[in-house]
Amino acid sequence: MKLRELFQGTRLISISGEGNPEITGIVFDSREVKQGNLFVALKGERFDGNEYISDAVSNGAVAILSEQPLPADSNALWLRSANSRITLAQVARRWFGSPDEELVLVGITGTNGKTSVAHILQAVLGRCLGPCGRIGTISHNTGAREIPAPLTTPEATHIHNLLREMRDSGCRSAVMEASSHAIDRERVRGLEFDVVVFTNLSRDHLDYHGSLENYYRVKRRLFQPEGSSKPVAVINVEDEWGRRLIKDTQLQTFTFGLTEDADVRGSAIEVNLDGTRMKISTPQGDYSVSSNLIGHPNAANLLAAGAVAYALGLDSKKVAAAMQEVPTVRGRLEKIESQAPFGVIVDYAHTDAALERLLLTAKELVGASGGTGRVIVVFGCGGDRDRGKRPLMGRHAVQLSDMAILTSDNPRSEDPLEIIREVEEGMNEVSGHRAEHHTLPDRREAIRFAISVAGYGDLVLIAGKGHEDYQIVGDKRLSFDDRQEALEAIAEL
Repeated sequence: MKLRELFQGTRLISISGEGNPEITGIVFDSREVKQGNLFVALKGERFDGNEYISDAVSNGAVAILSEQPLPADSNALWLRSANSRITLAQVARRWFGSPDEELVLVGITGTNGKTSVAHILQAVLGRCLGPCGRIGTISHNTGAREIPAPLTTPEATHIHNLLREMRDSGCRSAVMEASSHAIDRERVRGLEFDVVVFTNLSRDHLDYHGSLENYYRVKRRLFQPEGSSKPVAVINVEDEWGRRLIKDTQLQTFTFGLTEDADVRGSAIEVNLDGTRMKISTPQGDYSVSSNLIGHPNAANLLAAGAVAYALGLDSKKVAAAMQEVPTVRGRLEKIESQAPFGVIVDYAHTDAALERLLLTAKELVGASGGTGRVIVVFGCGGDRDRGKRPLMGRHAVQLSDMAILTSDNPRSEDPLEIIREVEEGMNEVSGHRAEHHTLPDRREAIRFAISVAGYGDLVLIAGKGHEDYQIVGDKRLSFDDRQEALEAIAEL
């Protein structure tokens, strides 16, 4: 595609240089540039692509897209934009032939539940509409292959490349997690969503957004699309931020929740360690759902998927059948199968609200089994992230468990012991019921200790890392999988 055709309709401040070269690809990493590429200079948190323009030109870039003016000593074909990320999203969509228009596309945002809802919807849309692709935290699935996911929502070029591959491999629909970082950095700009979903909002990523209000405003942008795109909104009416969003959006909205005023309502919910049963009521009628997914959080996730199905007019019998077949999502209320006389669950809960919800779910699951088992939780807090949640997580852990084992998560560049100290501040503030608690900075040791002290009917929760199979310590990414560690600990009993 010729350069000027690629940029047709985009708003540029200026174009410096002559010519209309054939573009062979769009790249924002100078190390990946090949002859004939357009290099897009993006400014990130750690690196500024403008510092690598000379490398990109040396590697074969024939044009540069940047927010900066053409340097005096450069004779490159230079396209200046007021916002390189918005322009990148526009040209990437054109380069890959607007694959989003050829798919029924569902975008999911919220603090918790995105990944589980995406997996449920992939099964539902796949059964009702034909093959369905997925872009998300754990992996991306194009119908032809499963790809590891370094980012929940990749850059715009990768998004459109994945959507094109989905369509070319026969997919009729796609589900996509939309993180707040991705929305803020314009990675999903211009996508023609058919449905956008809001699961909930609680404290997270405040190291990036600064405040919960700013965090909400970024999420809200998915429900205030520009241009001709008018998706249907599916919003959790039980969440306080969801109720605010209902007022803030101009989109046609369907709500879900347990309340009578929800458009799609869940009732008669039964949860235990074997799965979840519930009734889903819609204006078109009721249907029953039985799922292997466990806990009330997954009941909410199933309900969100049911609301999307209703918004798209899908057959409820096919929806229920698809939900019954959804496998446990890796690291999301994932029950570790073993012969141990106690249960073990691995979950991604890494915020105070998510940990609180996990602990309440665990108490409910223990109660549903009819026993008097204990809830034992292993948890920590990541480094280089929102420090304000640390004492809150410590408080929840000792208030809502029978034994809390504080350990290290992904300390990154921080001192693990200093992170632990900040969590312990919240633990020590609790009066009244306070669980027995232990501090074991070595995560492997903490998991083994939890398994060793668990007795008949107890439930061990290993929280924080979920699907991750690594631990980030300093600048090293070490192999570590909570699920494998739990199985090895059980085998040693």
